[in-house]
Amino acid sequence: METRLTLRPGQPGTRKLVARYGDRLVCVRYLYDAATGRRLKTVELVVESVPWKARRRRRRRQDDDVVYVRIAYQETELRERAKRLGAIWRQPQRLWEITYRDTKRLGIENRIVDGEEEELSITGYMPAYGVIYKQMVQSTYGWFWVFPFAVEHTLN
Repeated sequence: METRLTLRPGQPGTRKLVARYGDRLVCVRYLYDAATGRRLKTVELVVESVPWKARRRRRRRQDDDVVYVRIAYQETELRERAKRLGAIWRQPQRLWEITYRDTKRLGIENRIVDGEEEELSITGYMPAYGVIYKQMVQSTYGWFWVFPFAVEHTLN
């Protein structure tokens, strides 16, 4: 079966169904069955509506995602291992910037700082260059992303 047309309430072809089902009507679909040579008209209806409060979901991270972690000053060996893997110290945020893959290697996923990405985000990961450092700088001409090999203007 193939769905060729989906109509929302109020569109031409839904008037009778809106009159019949009212606000419960979500959409009308036309399905075509090549095996039997039939067209089916289906409706999607709201059966129940209850109050619901959204919970904040933790997004799934990819291995190349850049994350921020806390490593204490006294943890010299851990800091050195993180540096060898390419971690960068971000002084204004007082956090280490590292890829998620490397946090798993170091076993420090539980130290990832969440919920402040917009405040913290001054860098990104560039897989094409294989580096973790990309910094946004402001000049008299606007904001620029600075890469180790190139400069690209952004329209922000």
